[in-house]
Amino acid sequence: MNTPPPPEIRCAERNAIYSSCCGVTGEAVLTDSAVILLYAVTLGAGDSLSLLTTAVLPLLNGLLILPMAGFAPRFGSRKLVICANIFALAGYMVVAAAAFAGRWSVPAMLGGILLFSVCQTGFVAGWFPMLDSFLSPERRTLFLGRMRFFHQISAVAFLAVLSALIGRNPGVYLLQAVLFAAGCIFAGRIFFIWRIPPFPECERVTLSYWQGLRTAVRNRPLALFSGYSFLLNCAMFGIVPLMLLCFKSRWQLADDKILLISAAAFAGMPAGYLAAHQLRKKLGEYGVFIGIHLLLLCDLVLLFNLSPGGTASSLTATGCLMICNFCIAANSVVAGARMMSLVTPGNKTLAMAFWGAFYYGGAGVARLGAAFLLGAGVFGSGRLPANFDRFGGILLFCILLTLAGGLFLLFPGLWRSTRKQ
Repeated sequence: MNTPPPPEIRCAERNAIYSSCCGVTGEAVLTDSAVILLYAVTLGAGDSLSLLTTAVLPLLNGLLILPMAGFAPRFGSRKLVICANIFALAGYMVVAAAAFAGRWSVPAMLGGILLFSVCQTGFVAGWFPMLDSFLSPERRTLFLGRMRFFHQISAVAFLAVLSALIGRNPGVYLLQAVLFAAGCIFAGRIFFIWRIPPFPECERVTLSYWQGLRTAVRNRPLALFSGYSFLLNCAMFGIVPLMLLCFKSRWQLADDKILLISAAAFAGMPAGYLAAHQLRKKLGEYGVFIGIHLLLLCDLVLLFNLSPGGTASSLTATGCLMICNFCIAANSVVAGARMMSLVTPGNKTLAMAFWGAFYYGGAGVARLGAAFLLGAGVFGSGRLPANFDRFGGILLFCILLTLAGGLFLLFPGLWRSTRKQ
């Protein structure tokens, strides 16, 4: 590929960061914030159904990213990303307007969330290949870390402003106004992606969908790394929501303290995004993943042995959740860059989607799995030690998943690039 002039690359990177800030801010309100939970409850959805709204997006990303990747060679990554976001915006507005549907408001809300989530898988399938068309290998971790740092900060700032404005008991129409406003911010993703200069694709697609999928599966380093990403995300992504529930039901902490812990723990993610590039430069990719495993294992063991107590226990738990979010953020940056180096020539889009199916699927399985184990009471028993209740049992399961994921680091083929850098 002929490297585009630096001004064009800077313009593309700048607009990609702006688009990410708009898109993630809108996503956070619809899929990860208290706004959608309050809106669902206000419309008449039960607690379990309300909680399910936060798990739909990562789960569908894992399930549908491969089928969506089949459209990229036909339409091009840039066109797929733009079209997917236009339909996702339509789903967003259906959710915001659901309260006007009367007794059909809950089905309308769920239908809108489903449409949004399905379309977002198309965005994810085309996003990395589009970035790869202008990102050089040496700038990947720097750019991905910077982009995710800024989009996380923008989402936090918007949610902080919302929490100050909507009050303690917002009505349905105020929540609707918030969703419409967030939807307009989400539309900014489409505008700024449109402003990214079109670059020639790095490769010419020569394989059919099924040939490309078989090639991705037979790419041993990519397959091993995908399995590793799945297990690591299964271990990490359920920890923070699990512990917040633990603080509520087991530790009996007040709601304001739980919110304070949640806000403080969130600071670990921007720190992880910001530090990922420097860590990769100093430790290398292999060193970063080893460090994440060791840090996560120590973090989980400490959480497992924590007991309800005073300020010291609360501060320790907060620090542990900050470390967990730091690991999630740093892993997402370095893993994304590593994945982009493992794809084989002529099969970029499907190879990236193959990895994404495992990466996002792990995040979705972590949330749904933790909810299932909690609800089923698999680990609950009065004959077990106090720290081996349903929360402690799931933490122990996360420790085992982390150890299992660590076994993948022993495969030399995992760190052999199949793509010329």
